[in-house]
Amino acid sequence: MLYYNAKYRKAAGWLALALIMAAQCRKPFEPTVFTKGDHYIVVDGFININPAGSTTISLARTANLSDTVINTPEHGASMRIEGSAGGSYAMTEQLSSGLYASAALTLSPGDKYRVTIKTADGKQYQSDYAVPRPTPPIDSIVWKQDTDGVTIYANTHDPANKTLYYRWTYTETWQYESRVYSEWGLKDNMIYHRDSATQQVHTCWKTAGSTDILLGTSVALSQDLISLQPLAKLLTNDGRLDIRYSTLVTQYALTAEAYAYWQIIRKNTQQLGGLFDEQPSQLVGNIYCLSNPREPVIGFITAGNTQQARIFIDHHDLQGSWQSVPPDYGCELKFIFQNPANFAIFDYPDKAWGPVYFQSGGGLAIARLVCTDCTLEGGVNQKPAYW
Repeated sequence: MLYYNAKYRKAAGWLALALIMAAQCRKPFEPTVFTKGDHYIVVDGFININPAGSTTISLARTANLSDTVINTPEHGASMRIEGSAGGSYAMTEQLSSGLYASAALTLSPGDKYRVTIKTADGKQYQSDYAVPRPTPPIDSIVWKQDTDGVTIYANTHDPANKTLYYRWTYTETWQYESRVYSEWGLKDNMIYHRDSATQQVHTCWKTAGSTDILLGTSVALSQDLISLQPLAKLLTNDGRLDIRYSTLVTQYALTAEAYAYWQIIRKNTQQLGGLFDEQPSQLVGNIYCLSNPREPVIGFITAGNTQQARIFIDHHDLQGSWQSVPPDYGCELKFIFQNPANFAIFDYPDKAWGPVYFQSGGGLAIARLVCTDCTLEGGVNQKPAYW
């Protein structure tokens, strides 16, 4: 039986009142940088000193809280990597994406590097020089299944006890299949037989990048060791594990300042929402506007090598009856009769449907294309080289 006396009831009442008053005193946090109407430059990247490594840096604009378009790439900028001992390397925009990439470079780990930017409107930006930091190898990437899904972890250490601050990203790829198998395709309303090696659309592979900010530190430990750092969680019956799944993990060594910057980014974007959550903090990056020193710039450029490791998870390695529930596309078959003079003519009026198989007597089974063509779900029908 639950029992408490009047004293505890009174204390509970005061606590409830305090919580109500605190909730009423809460005000939405609306940083000036996101509300006054300006769209400031955001620079996201890492100067890669791996041998013959290419550096890729994203250039975009901040979105205001009232904006409906969140991602605004910055097009037409001129960007370069500069070394403190000399050397300047151009970066070019890739397919009007806001991603700027260098050629394959072999940069000296003993030099310091910075990024200079000139946007299409003539403004100039520059980062501080970054000292390349060596990244220790990844010891292992492992996964564990529990009652609510599969978690992927990273293990690493630095025998010299110098790294201390780490960041990870990953690229995941998974295999999936169309709901309905069909060997037939359409071109100019004519049915043709697909080449099974190059034109099949039953089996696809989809790739996506990590979105969470993944950080770890060993500062509080007696040795520079990261054990079972969580990277990704796939909940039970996630469709990415229906057949086969792979993730390629990239590890970066950070400075203490870069780690603090990424911590603030993570707090301000991933951990806010409750009364007792950590409160928003001011970003302090290492990129500045030379044209207008008072203009805020968001970004922190670091330099160093990276380390990578890949793992695979096969469906048959999972415990229990793991199986996703696919989207309901309405994948039932319909049966129509073809023109007996030319069975290859597909004149069904709804172009969202396509052929599945022929029947004797001029019949044709058809289904929605989204049910027969796995590429319509965003994947590609060619197996990756590493698969």
